[in-house]
Amino acid sequence: MHPDQPNMAIGNLSSAFPEIAVENKLKSADLTFWGTHLRRGATTVSLEEFVTALLGDFLPGTARRGLKVTLFPEANGIRIQVNGSAALSDQDDRPFSLNQTYTVESGVLTIHVETVVAPKKGQAFVRSCLLAHARLFTVGRLTLSASSIGGSQEGVFVWARYGFVPTVEDWDIMRRWGLRELDGTSGALSGVRDTVRPILLDPVPIALRRLVHFSWTAADQKAAKSFLDRLLTANLSWKGALDLTDAASANWIAAYAESGRPGDGLDRFQALLPAPSGRSVAPPEPQAEPEPESQGYGGTGLSEQDLVNLLAAKITDKEAGMEDVRKEYPELVAKVQAVLDRSRT
Repeated sequence: MHPDQPNMAIGNLSSAFPEIAVENKLKSADLTFWGTHLRRGATTVSLEEFVTALLGDFLPGTARRGLKVTLFPEANGIRIQVNGSAALSDQDDRPFSLNQTYTVESGVLTIHVETVVAPKKGQAFVRSCLLAHARLFTVGRLTLSASSIGGSQEGVFVWARYGFVPTVEDWDIMRRWGLRELDGTSGALSGVRDTVRPILLDPVPIALRRLVHFSWTAADQKAAKSFLDRLLTANLSWKGALDLTDAASANWIAAYAESGRPGDGLDRFQALLPAPSGRSVAPPEPQAEPEPESQGYGGTGLSEQDLVNLLAAKITDKEAGMEDVRKEYPELVAKVQAVLDRSRT
């Protein structure tokens, strides 16, 4: 079945997802992308299998009823939106929702999680939805903006635990904040400074995983976790990526999705830690925004004195009067009059 057959998909899906609605906005070019990249081995995955693989092992029966699934075109790929109608958790009345894209970037099939609301089920979402599709389609890269999971600020913290790596720019922002905090009286973090500082001086963003691991193993875990969480929110949000072609990265996210807080499984993460880059470099200070080019006085392109002289000349040549100056530039009346007075002496 091809994804341009939503009515058939609804019929086949409705037994597992009662009252499901599928809206398909894909065009022929999008279906070509689907047939080329959304495959299980040599076989193009049907819309039925696409939805079932994404949600079948994740949504409990009570949250399956009344789903709305919409497929949209996306530059170099497709986008899926899922909106539930029933609460996902008995501890939170928000329904599940998901907005993510499947694109090819630099020849690599990439899933980008734009937004996800999965109250109390973030770990299960990564394990049963995100990684299930990544394996089904042999996805090479996961990306996101670390701002929420389960619809809360916790997402800014938690994606780093799954192994997502910030951009160089975001890592530099985190490093600048962290080093200032270590040097400040309020951020002394007695007993952890000597371990944290070398990590923050490593300019390679994957070093963040060493800081995450330290927050699990530090003698003062409360202080280390607090420091890590505040560092991750230094710029309110950050862009993250995870390379699934890298075995250590793929194993890290799978291990965390399975275990959540590592607890007794710390040895697994110890073996996956990236080695220090061998470089010790302070983060560069942010470049000041260039000052906008001067637009002159009042946007005229002239300095104030040049404008005063021009207005006085127009009055002298009877092209304008002082009343015009009073209307347009009342604050310059006295200066224009002074130029006129000097010209008459």
